[in-house]
Amino acid sequence: MYRFTDIHAKVRGHPLISLEANRITFSAQVYKKRSRGEHRGRFYNNLHPTFLAWLKKFHAEDASLHCGEWAERSVRRSVKDDRNLLRHSAITYHCLAFKNPLQTAYIAGNSVGIIQNHYLNMNVPEADALRLYDLTPAKAVELGIL
Repeated sequence: MYRFTDIHAKVRGHPLISLEANRITFSAQVYKKRSRGEHRGRFYNNLHPTFLAWLKKFHAEDASLHCGEWAERSVRRSVKDDRNLLRHSAITYHCLAFKNPLQTAYIAGNSVGIIQNHYLNMNVPEADALRLYDLTPAKAVELGIL
């Protein structure tokens, strides 16, 4: 679950994304707390089909994963004091949808305690989290979002 600052490139040619292997490599830069050698180059192999579909769409269109500085500043202004809105939302929604703080902690590079104390107590309806994991590119077209 990347921070805004970690999203900097396109899917095509991205050094950490492999659509062929269906995985994203989480490097020591993402796992900032786990910088010892034995923790470098961790893999999360089971990408959720929804996110894989979006990555494939971005790859096919050669689109950037970065939302752009103007859009990022706009989001940050609308949500005061949240430097990692995308990351925090992803962690919260993953916890609610899958009810597995250990798996979420592994993916996010946090401890289970941090996940439980900071993300499970959010005032987000579980139904919203489940809808997020149903929002594929095809569904977005069907809904008129794309």
